[in-house]
Amino acid sequence: MRTRQYIELFGWIGALLILLMFTLNSLAIIHAQSTYYQIGNLIGAVLIAAASMVKRAWPAAFLNISWGLIAVVSLIRGTGQF
Repeated sequence: MRTRQYIELFGWIGALLILLMFTLNSLAIIHAQSTYYQIGNLIGAVLIAAASMVKRAWPAAFLNISWGLIAVVSLIRGTGQF
């Protein structure tokens, strides 16, 4: 695989991870305050933001950097639940 293909794959993995976290939360399997939820969102956001920046898709990069920062703040504040 070439570098561009890896970046595309990372972006898709990030999107699927965020979608998975949202689905699990919507089905009441995990809570939005859980550490797993926030870490999943952070990792997903980082992967999408990186892929977006390489592709110069600045609105998507901005959204996912913001999404990741919100997850970091939540983790620092201590979600307290797993």
